[in-house]
Amino acid sequence: MKHLIKNLTYFATVCALLLCLFVGTAVAGSSNETLEAEIPVDCIKFSRNRTENYIVKIESTDESYPAPKENKLTIKEDGTGYFVISINEPGNYDYLVYQEAGNDKDTMYDDTVYNVRVFVTQTDEKKLDFNVVATVKATGEKPDRVEFAKVDRNMIDGDSDSKTPPVKTGDESNIPAYAVLAGVMVVVFIILLVTRKKDDSDDEDDEK
Repeated sequence: MKHLIKNLTYFATVCALLLCLFVGTAVAGSSNETLEAEIPVDCIKFSRNRTENYIVKIESTDESYPAPKENKLTIKEDGTGYFVISINEPGNYDYLVYQEAGNDKDTMYDDTVYNVRVFVTQTDEKKLDFNVVATVKATGEKPDRVEFAKVDRNMIDGDSDSKTPPVKTGDESNIPAYAVLAGVMVVVFIILLVTRKKDDSDDEDDEK
């Protein structure tokens, strides 16, 4: 009986040590901190005189990634909005950010799609830190920021009520007509010059 109790005590001690080792490793590799990662989005001032709002959306590229607190932002023109994502583990998380097109037929909506990667790392103090890098999905370009624009079609299509008149850059006279006239004058001048030389030559012959 004493031998059995001794074996059980030894087994329990080994299990306790293994459990402590497992728990200690798990705690050392993770952090209980929750990081609020932010993805800033800038919206350019619209070309019309009235205030316009932008609708910007975000999608996760993987269902296992942390979901943003909001998947849609309404941002005033010439303003900045933020997608906020709560993350508690280091890793790389990818999202697509794009402008939602409206129904205004006089507006051209920016169709740029950004692939935004959130890099989350753990510091030596077991703190979480993050960095955001955006890439234009269509071109691979890495801009300094996620930015969207809207343009008034009338500013491009030539609406006389809204488009600034073109700046005059020079004389609008009929240049081809002047060119022809100048050519004729040159020909007449050459004919007169040749005729005069011929007359002078004839006069010299008569004198001889």
